[in-house]
Amino acid sequence: MGGKIALTSTPGHGSVFSFVLDLDKCLAAKPGQSKPETFQPNLNSLRVLIVEDQQINTMVLKNFLGQWNCVCSIAENGKIATEMVGSNDYDLVLMDLQMPEMDGYQAARTIRQFSGDKYCRLPIIALTASAVPSIKGQILDAGMNGVLGKPFEPKELYDLISELTRK
Repeated sequence: MGGKIALTSTPGHGSVFSFVLDLDKCLAAKPGQSKPETFQPNLNSLRVLIVEDQQINTMVLKNFLGQWNCVCSIAENGKIATEMVGSNDYDLVLMDLQMPEMDGYQAARTIRQFSGDKYCRLPIIALTASAVPSIKGQILDAGMNGVLGKPFEPKELYDLISELTRK
């Protein structure tokens, strides 16, 4: 395949195996389809607040949302998020659940208590790495509109955002 493989080993410390392959990008067609299905998302300048304390998760979300033409703001915890929601106009909040200062549950409850109809209608999607089945009920009880597990499939995130914002 024209690739390279390498091994580095240190006695008593372990081994590292690595490889490099130069592969062509291939979009597979579904049976009966003449050409591959393409996913061309566009969320039309949707204003999104990403509430996430892990920088790598924030980068991943910003990357996808940027490709979908969203305008993103970042809050590192729920306390900052509630202040930002109170002073800015967002179309959607993506809310991590486990954060310092104020977690996602409390932040969502606080936002829902703000006066004004827009805070009752503001879509809030919980993002969680938790695999506990009972967590969905807690998320909905806190006032969030949906939940997506981490890691997520980009199309799942896009579809949920589209559903909740009608874009």
